[in-house]
Amino acid sequence: MDRDDTLIEDPGYISHPSQVKLLPGAAASLVQLRKMNFKVVVVSNQSAVARGILTEETLSQIHHQLEKLLADEGAYLDAIYYCPYHPDGVIPKYRMESEMRKPAPGMLLKAAQDLDIDMSRSWMIGDSYRDIEAGMRAGCKTILINSPIKPVQKNPSDPQPDRQAVNIREAVNIIRMYELRQSMETTFEQRHDEPAQTEPPQAAAVSCPEDSPHVISGPVNTVAAPITEEPVEQKQIEPPVAEPAKQSAKTDEQKHEVSAAEPKAEPVYSPKEIPTEKMPEPEIRKPVEKTASAESARIPHPLAEQSEEPQMSLRTEKLLHELLSHLKSVHRAGQYEDFTISKVLAGVAQVLAVACLVVSLWFCIDSTRSSESVLIMLGYASVLQLMAIAFYMMRGRG
Repeated sequence: MDRDDTLIEDPGYISHPSQVKLLPGAAASLVQLRKMNFKVVVVSNQSAVARGILTEETLSQIHHQLEKLLADEGAYLDAIYYCPYHPDGVIPKYRMESEMRKPAPGMLLKAAQDLDIDMSRSWMIGDSYRDIEAGMRAGCKTILINSPIKPVQKNPSDPQPDRQAVNIREAVNIIRMYELRQSMETTFEQRHDEPAQTEPPQAAAVSCPEDSPHVISGPVNTVAAPITEEPVEQKQIEPPVAEPAKQSAKTDEQKHEVSAAEPKAEPVYSPKEIPTEKMPEPEIRKPVEKTASAESARIPHPLAEQSEEPQMSLRTEKLLHELLSHLKSVHRAGQYEDFTISKVLAGVAQVLAVACLVVSLWFCIDSTRSSESVLIMLGYASVLQLMAIAFYMMRGRG
């Protein structure tokens, strides 16, 4: 982030540590960024060194005072980078153009290298468009501090920031809401992917009676096949292709052997005795790959009814988030302004000025009043109006 008019007040060129004054809410905002696991780095153009207004030793004392004021409120900086160079400087040592000077991204890239910072997940906060350009060139998301007290003038060539805020506190709230939205989207994607990764349970193996060549129909992925055991003294019955008389003669002997070997087995018929109306037609089973889609269409997935709940939950969360963002954006400039004595005095002076104007109009209507009294009241109204304007301009420094 930038230094002047972002963290501290900017009276012009700060040349002494006693001039360092934190902006309202600056320290608390840095504490919030720390809680969100952000590193806080200050990058500042300091052409005052090149112009001879102060030395680098004095600048070091100013930055030490800044860190001390922040530490008194529990806030800390990871690093401070500054650029003392300027092409119009009066000190020959610093009279040059530098890649470290914003809008060049030199200071941001050096901070990323020194502190191992991921610029794609970082934010650049500043009160000028050169801060925004430096952040964009470094690969950061950007927030422009555009205070109603000191509005920033935009040129046609200036880049468009990602967000705008009235002060550092609102900028931190913007970052917090962005991180919350990213967390919600990540959570939804994980919930949405869980049903797709879950596979339906495979069916267990099914046992069949001995020598029972029946086809078993079951759930998807179940392989149906006759189960063979140790052969008994029984010959496989084949359709009558040739020599029907010889096969008929052996029928009684086969029936006797089968009944003796396995009393509970089903009776074996000869080809002539098999009742055709009781013979089951061979069931033609399609491959498992072809029937999987049909079976899965008939069998409801155990998570099918639950898959809509995270989606509806996310829609509700997004709707509430949009509503909350809209409510916070209403009169946000007034939301972050502090209650100061200067603001109160400005309001009182404005009321008195209006009252003097009303009295002067009454004196004009009243024929018993002289013109001098009217001019006196108008003079009071003018003075009070100027006082109101002065107090209003001073309210940000009160």
